[in-house]
Amino acid sequence: MDLGLDRIKNLLYALGSPEKSLSVIHVAGTNGKGSVCAYIASILKAAGFKVGRYNSPHFLEPTDAMQICGERIDSIEYKNLCDRVASVDKENNCGASTFELSTSAAILWFYERKVDFAVIEVGLGGTLDATNVFEEVVASVITPIGMDHAGILGNSIAEIASAKAGIIKANCPVIASPQPEADAMEVVKRTAQRLSSPLLISPMARWCSPTREWATVDIQYPNNLPPTTYQFKIPLYGDHQLVNAATAVSTIHVLKNANKHVGLKITAEHIQKGMADTRWPGRLDLLTKEQCPWLTEMYSIDEMFVDGAHNPPAAQVLREFVDQQCQTRNRDKVQWIIASTEGKDIKELLSILLRPQDSVCATTFTQPENMPWISHMDPTEIRDIAATVASGPCSVEPSLAQALRNAGQSEGLIVLCGSLYLVADLYRLHRHI
Repeated sequence: MDLGLDRIKNLLYALGSPEKSLSVIHVAGTNGKGSVCAYIASILKAAGFKVGRYNSPHFLEPTDAMQICGERIDSIEYKNLCDRVASVDKENNCGASTFELSTSAAILWFYERKVDFAVIEVGLGGTLDATNVFEEVVASVITPIGMDHAGILGNSIAEIASAKAGIIKANCPVIASPQPEADAMEVVKRTAQRLSSPLLISPMARWCSPTREWATVDIQYPNNLPPTTYQFKIPLYGDHQLVNAATAVSTIHVLKNANKHVGLKITAEHIQKGMADTRWPGRLDLLTKEQCPWLTEMYSIDEMFVDGAHNPPAAQVLREFVDQQCQTRNRDKVQWIIASTEGKDIKELLSILLRPQDSVCATTFTQPENMPWISHMDPTEIRDIAATVASGPCSVEPSLAQALRNAGQSEGLIVLCGSLYLVADLYRLHRHI
């Protein structure tokens, strides 16, 4: 993977520098980026703004990555846009990569559609990521940082955090989630201070309803103003969404109070509606026979949880959530369906996810379109490592459909995870999205 900004900067210049006309909210981090982007975009939409959102990787189709007000780009428009960008790239010998071409297309689309705000998710790291082409931004957002892509971004939390903090721009507001690692927060603080960028460390939200649907958070920014209390519904599962939701609401609060946007009409009601309307498929999704009758009809599965967890911090969150669900449902075993991207630390992932009584079905995923650098791990490797932790059956299935049939015979709580590409394959089976 050849990281660097020269190619995409040359391409954007040849396209007329559309990135200079966008009001960008740039989001980096290890986990929670997608959820935070979804929350922010939904709130801005609820407030009446025309908001673009660019996420990577795409979920089901490349067009999923580019949305305006929740509507993804039309496939024909997407093809025409990509053809235009590729033609300019070729004419000017820019040599842009697939991701750089896609990112340039998204930026050009948002510019031509005259969006009020563009919410941009970093692809990998920050400093040298193709999305890091904006000289100034409305806000830089840093979600929780953990060990992921080690060797590419660095071999320590501090090195990885330095790459993520590379999206911080001089004199532009920074919103950071509470960090599980002190070294990560120290890097973010130092970077913001060096660039004279005002930093808000998002407070933790807390549940305020027994059903864990409603949450509240108190935000003080700037420091000379009294705290503002926001209350909102969190539609996504998991206690970790308290962090993601609070980070998103903190970003909106800063946006309302930053000098450039004083008077921006975003009310508490807009925040409540935007939060409640947020959808982010494939992240701690519960699929039931009522929603997906085909799960029962074809695979004898009445319900299953689906999550894209693919690194140790996300695995820890998922395991805690699964433990809660097992207790609620009076289950003591979990039937896992797992695939992983080549190069991931599957041993550590499985050591976090699995309990001795669990079972594992290892499988593969479809090669993602336009992402030749991605490949699935050999499922026999997953099975062999799983068998050292779990005493339940550990098997290999060559296809997701067969893995589902296998899981349907289990008495355990069924959970599919390990890769968003595997999750996407599940949704593609019957286009449940």
